[in-house]
This record gives sequence, structure tokens and C-alpha cells, in this order.
Amino acid sequence: ADLGDFDNFPRFSNQRHAKIQVRGEKEVLHHFARWARAAIEVLDIIEREVNGDDTASFDATIALMAGDESPNGAHHTVLRYCEDVLG
Repeated sequence: ADLGDFDNFPRFSNQRHAKIQVRGEKEVLHHFARWARAAIEVLDIIEREVNGDDTASFDATIALMAGDESPNGAHHTVLRYCEDVLG
């Protein structure tokens, strides 16, 4: 259902506002899911470093995340969390 369909989603209607609300909530949930996946990845790297794995590098992982400018890259709040809280 597209918000451009004014027959089903008239301007200022409850249906239209509900659709917008749900769409926004989904975006927030996707953000938190990506945040959790990134944090788990970083925690795995930290655990491997602590256990003496020389191939794991927290700093290199954070730098890689910071350099990823793609739409699927880490949001700056996720990056700051992983760097400041987990590191």
C-alpha cells in the first residue's frame, strides 16, 4: 500500500497516520537490529583478541566499519557505541 493512494490513505486520516507510524517503527527496529549485529561482531573480535588470536584486530575492525560509506554500513551511533563502550 502506497501513501500516494489517496483513496485508501486520504490526507490527515487515521489510516494514513497509522501507515506512517508503522513505517517509522520498522526503520527504528531495523536500526537496532543492525546495531546488535555490529556489537556482536565486535564482541567476537574482542574475545578472539583476549584469547590470543593475532588475526583478530579491534582497531582494524573499527576502522573498516568507519570507512564503510555504503547504505548497509554502520551508522555513526553504532560505530561510536562499538568504539567507546565495547572497546
